Amino acid sequence: MFSGHYSYDASNSTTETFIFNVVDYFNMAESLGFERLSLSERTSPSEIEVKNLTQPASVKFIADSNLMIIMRGVPGTGKSTIVNYLMESLSTDCLCSADNFFIRNGKYVFDKTQIKQAHTFCQQKAEKFCTEGHSVVIIDNTNVMRWETDFYVDLAYKHGYVVVMITPLAQDTASPRTLAQRNKHNVSADIIKVGYLLLLRKYFQAFQSIQPSYFAWFLSKRSAMKLMDIRDQGIRKVETERYNGVYLDTPVLDSVVPRNTILHVTSKYLGQSKNANQLLQQLSTHIGSIGAIKVTSVVVTKRTIAARVCLDKASQEYYFNDMEGFSGNKPAVPRGLKEGFAAHITLGVANGIEPKEARSDTIQSHFCELQAAPLKDGPVHYYPDEELAIINLDKPTAFQCIFAAAYR
Repeated sequence: MFSGHYSYDASNSTTETFIFNVVDYFNMAESLGFERLSLSERTSPSEIEVKNLTQPASVKFIADSNLMIIMRGVPGTGKSTIVNYLMESLSTDCLCSADNFFIRNGKYVFDKTQIKQAHTFCQQKAEKFCTEGHSVVIIDNTNVMRWETDFYVDLAYKHGYVVVMITPLAQDTASPRTLAQRNKHNVSADIIKVGYLLLLRKYFQAFQSIQPSYFAWFLSKRSAMKLMDIRDQGIRKVETERYNGVYLDTPVLDSVVPRNTILHVTSKYLGQSKNANQLLQQLSTHIGSIGAIKVTSVVVTKRTIAARVCLDKASQEYYFNDMEGFSGNKPAVPRGLKEGFAAHITLGVANGIEPKEARSDTIQSHFCELQAAPLKDGPVHYYPDEELAIINLDKPTAFQCIFAAAYR
């Protein structure tokens, strides 16, 4: 950590004011050993994410889905190089960048008095692409502060897009002189120093890091529609059996998940986990990879509708949601249940019920099968004491999913 005061005089159109209680920025960066941080000595998370996203299976999946990539980083850190590679690999030209607002006749002409208009231009362009439903939308701005990403994250989730944030890291990014040499717009070292000092300050104060709410496998829109059809068929089976008046009340039927909702299987909710940083590093290496799930049945209660899911062996290695909320450090999986027994996809909730309750109902459905016989055999297993039904599919239905973080 370092102690210092930094200010930027935006009202002055010709000068930037730097006030630091250190002798020199370059000495400060060197004394902090920023170029030798462990993050820059290994393969950066951004490189792993980009590699995962551009694997053939991922490219094929993304073409049939909706993905928003949000770049983060100060000028000169390699964002444009990554963006160009992703645009080519993912076959997209849906790029939103405030920088493009300043391009006139093929030349970059920056005017700081137009920054607000530039970002409005970028936001409007992103909204247009998402409304039109393009498969991939890329946001290429500095996004140094969290609030700068909020508009795009909200926009993505409004239109059913999975979000991937990419922050390039490189060994030589501690020097503003180096950044100036690498920056595509030839921005001066002094101008870059403004953003970079702010970014450096945020890194070391841990104020700027954006921690996901949870990690999950996300279905494509087409797969989500198919799963919704499975849910609706299951509900009709329940109605045929005349159980709906007993436990399936009207609020559940009226509170089905909207069609643009991103259906997912939660891998891990980070929350206030003591080992959140360790989990964050571990799970981030899988972002952009493709996993396989199988839906075996649909669970219906007064509160929720959920699909029970079987994960493939590879995905089980980074699934941590089985015993979440149970007492003890890491309780053993209850006898008779397999790893991943809590895996589910929320398909509907009653009014006033949190979606997370679908997990509790899914777990309860397994205990029902272990501890009691259903009222009837057949496609619908009904447990009157628990007011719970399990609608078994004729055969498991397989879906591919992309692994990513969620920020809401």
